[in-house]
Amino acid sequence: MIWDEVAMPGYGLYDRALGACYLNGLWEAIEKEGK
Repeated sequence: MIWDEVAMPGYGLYDRALGACYLNGLWEAIEKEGK
């Protein structure tokens, strides 16, 4: 979690979107390294 947020079930569309963007960027970086 970011900014000391409290995790709750089904919480945080924003967090999930942020996580998805982060993982996507991470994956792209890894793929580029492999080529």
